[in-house]
Order: sequence, then C-alpha cells, then structure tokens
Amino acid sequence: MQKGLFILVFIVISCSKKEKTTTGNDGEWTTYTTTDSIPELLRQKVMAYYHGDLDMANPGAPYNATDMRTDSLPTRPLMLLAKKGDEWRMSYVQGGYGKYYVYVQATIQKKAISDFKVAESRTLLDNNDTIDKRIKNHQLEFKNSPAK
Repeated sequence: MQKGLFILVFIVISCSKKEKTTTGNDGEWTTYTTTDSIPELLRQKVMAYYHGDLDMANPGAPYNATDMRTDSLPTRPLMLLAKKGDEWRMSYVQGGYGKYYVYVQATIQKKAISDFKVAESRTLLDNNDTIDKRIKNHQLEFKNSPAK
C-alpha cells in the first residue's frame, strides 16, 4: 500500500510544472503563462507604440476574435511571454479581418526599457524555437520603434 502511495505522489510531483524553460545557445528562456506576468514597462511601451489598449486574454482563454466588440472578452490572446536574463519577448494575436501575429522584444533593466522592437507576421509565433528560427533566417522584419 505504501509503495502504491509513493508511486502516486511521485507521479503527481513529476507532472506539476509552473513554468517551462527552453535551452538555447545563450541560456534558458523562462516562459510565463498569464498576462499578469507582462512587465508594466513592456505593457506601457506596446500601448504607446500601437496607440491603444492591451486588452489581452491568457493563452487558451476565450477572447473576442472579431473587430466588432460585442462582449467583455479581451480582444487578443497572449501566445508567448518569455524572459532570458534582462531580455523579454512576447507574441500575441491581433484578430479581426486581417488576423496577424505581433512579436515584441525588449530589454528591461531596473526601471528602464531599451532595444524595443516590434515585428508582425502571418505565421504562428507561439514558442521560442520558432521565433529564434525566424529571426535567424530573417523572416521577422522589425519595424522602427518610436523615439525613447
């Protein structure tokens, strides 16, 4: 009986994981799964860049996928939020008639944000490996960011 209980506890502990990490050449990305984890500096910078709100649903949560706002659901889903050292990256879906993916990367140190870059893509950007590959192959074209 104790052996069965031990195995059950071991399985439960092995299966529970709050964050995922992806090992790359320069270290590990820590992936966050809630919009509450978006650093306020990054949120403010994206809102200023797009001149609007950043009403976002957690990955897998319901959201309003149309341009018509008919309910209180967020208008876009978070696809990826990850951090490696001081580097942050985020991707989300900009829905509606011309659905596309927005990718944002920035460096956040103390209370300052730098190296802010934005790219838009028609292809899915939902994991670090895909994003790294697209950057390496010059398949993500970064737009100029506004003056600091």
